[in-house]
Amino acid sequence: MRPKIVIVTNNILEHTEIKSLFVKEGFEVVLFSDINTNTIELISNLTPSVILIEFDVDGHDGIDICYQLKMEKKTEAFVVINSTQPEDYIQIEAFKAGADDYILKSVSKRVLLKKINALVRRSRLTTLFHQHALISHKDLVIDRESYTVLKGSAKLSLPKKEFELLYLMFKNPKKIFSRTEIYHAIWENVENYNPRIIDVHIRKIREKIGDSYITTIKGVGYQLTKT
Repeated sequence: MRPKIVIVTNNILEHTEIKSLFVKEGFEVVLFSDINTNTIELISNLTPSVILIEFDVDGHDGIDICYQLKMEKKTEAFVVINSTQPEDYIQIEAFKAGADDYILKSVSKRVLLKKINALVRRSRLTTLFHQHALISHKDLVIDRESYTVLKGSAKLSLPKKEFELLYLMFKNPKKIFSRTEIYHAIWENVENYNPRIIDVHIRKIREKIGDSYITTIKGVGYQLTKT
């Protein structure tokens, strides 16, 4: 899927040049030149990876637009201010408003493109982290990166096999797992399969996190308890 960038500018000539630059690089580009009461909501609904804002857009302060997008939680995109103003106090205000970068227009188009691409890569990594490293169910959060389970403010440490079993169920919350499926998914040596070992691990997990997270399906196996 192509990365999406929203560009907010009222400079028609620059409009065309910048759009062409990003389209050639493989971006999906959405341009805004008319700022009104609906603009912030429209930008938010587009869910872009990066938003590039001119400092002065048709009388609207780009820093104010940045503030509405970032500090009022209208977007999770990276916001970049593109400005001719080099003064430190202006740049400081931009960062206070939540800007992720402040790029002077004197910078070359090539450098601008490199900076935006770097933010897109960060955006993808952040998305992957939230999709694959952290999984939650009820008041439990599993952090795959650190092999820990958070229950409220308490950090629980599970042995590897118990953690992998719980993580497997969290990743597939609607699936009913047979003991054989669990064993084959987690244990390397499938020749010495003993169904009782799954029951033992489930019991130990319940002792640590509580009984209300894993349901026993009689005659079948186990399933993550429905919320």
